[in-house]
Amino acid sequence: MDDEGAARLARAFGTNLIMAGEGSSGMLRREATDEGIPTITLEMGEAHRFERELIDHALEGVRSVFAEYGIYQQETVRWPGWRTVIGDWSEKTWLRADSGGIVEMYYEQGELVHEGEVICRITNPFKSDATVVKAPFTGLLVGVLENPVVYPGNPLCHFIKIEETQERIIEAGSGAHG
Repeated sequence: MDDEGAARLARAFGTNLIMAGEGSSGMLRREATDEGIPTITLEMGEAHRFERELIDHALEGVRSVFAEYGIYQQETVRWPGWRTVIGDWSEKTWLRADSGGIVEMYYEQGELVHEGEVICRITNPFKSDATVVKAPFTGLLVGVLENPVVYPGNPLCHFIKIEETQERIIEAGSGAHG
C-alpha cells in the first residue's frame, strides 16, 4: 500500500483481506487520502441487505481502529489470524460467464478454492448442456453472484489469489472474514 496512513488504518481494522488501491478520481477514499485524511472502503455482504454478522464484524473493526489510535485505550487492536494484501491486478480476477444460463455455485463467499476445482457450472434450463468454471489459481471467493441467471460476460465471482501460508492457515481451520 502506497499511503502509510491508509495502510495503518487498514491493518488496524483487523480483517483477513486488504485490497490495496487508491481508487478512481472522484471516489471518497482517493480524494480524502489525497487531502491527507487516511481512508479505507469496507466491502462486504450482499447489496441492499443488512447482514447482522457482517455489521457486527464491521463494528469490531471500528473498535480495533479506535484502539490503534488510542481512542479506546481499554480495547486491543485485533489480529485476524492471517492477512493478505492484494495490490497487483494479477492477484485478483472477476470470473465471468462464457455462456448464458442458470448458475449452480459449488462454493460460498469466503471459501477457499484450489486451482482447477470447479467453482460453478452454467446449464440451460433443461440441464442438457453445461459449462464448468474452474479456479484459475488457488484463492478465496470474495464476491459471489446472487442471481442464478446469467448472460455471456456476466460476472460470476470475484476471486483473489492467496499464498501457501494463508492457504495452510485456512485449511487448518482459522477461516476467513471479509
